[in-house]
Amino acid sequence: MRTLDFLRKANYEGYNAFVKNWYGETDAHPISEQCLGDWMVEDFDNFWPVFKKLAKGHWYDIALEEASAAVDGLLNILYKNASECKFHEIKQDMIWTCLENTDQCIFFANSFKENSTDNIMPLVSKGFDLFELINTDDSCFSDKQLIEEYERLWSDFGSILRSTYGFEGHLDLTKKHPHHMSIRHFIKKVITIVFDEIKAEATEVIDVLPKPDFSQPLGHWGENPMVPQIDFPIFEQPEHQEQAFGLFGRPDEMDFMHLPKFEFPDLHLF
Repeated sequence: MRTLDFLRKANYEGYNAFVKNWYGETDAHPISEQCLGDWMVEDFDNFWPVFKKLAKGHWYDIALEEASAAVDGLLNILYKNASECKFHEIKQDMIWTCLENTDQCIFFANSFKENSTDNIMPLVSKGFDLFELINTDDSCFSDKQLIEEYERLWSDFGSILRSTYGFEGHLDLTKKHPHHMSIRHFIKKVITIVFDEIKAEATEVIDVLPKPDFSQPLGHWGENPMVPQIDFPIFEQPEHQEQAFGLFGRPDEMDFMHLPKFEFPDLHLF
């Protein structure tokens, strides 16, 4: 199998398997088989030789008819696949479904345990299948077997996501959305939603905390409830310690002005 045929068939089977299992469809091909279909071969064969000449800088070796066929082939590959594969429609449906169900999509951790428990059998089945795929030695597989393996991978991935997120929707390509949203705008929207949720939760916590009463002076112990009440222990000096310190008392209680003065005579050692 030539490389082009392998790539387009593998990508179609993987894409179709993911869409089928994410949306829980029973149809074997929710995505048209014209998506990345055999019709691409002729258009690609018209485009690829011209592209190689352009890459090598052989501009003047390209005839007008050849260039025209290459451009037509490239445009047909781009626009027909966009129409048959429904890339844009499915991307927009997943984006708006997420924004309309933020508890399931963005904050899915809150319902993760419940969803996993309700769908424990499908999750275990797909988990074992993924484990088998990972541990399979496919170095000697044929192209057809590799494509089937790739299809199983995306099938399991779509099914696991549907089960853990608790998604119950189905594919509806006629559904209208408010407007087109790019991936970049979607990510910014998700970040804004997350920060708004954090701000709301922080506000709730702050509202529960006791508020200081600034109408009362903070310097008076016992008058303001915000000032902690601390009872310091009082230590009494034992009688034997007072006798030990004698006339001058404890060093930390001695008045600096009444410290004893000692006068030493001049010492002449030499």
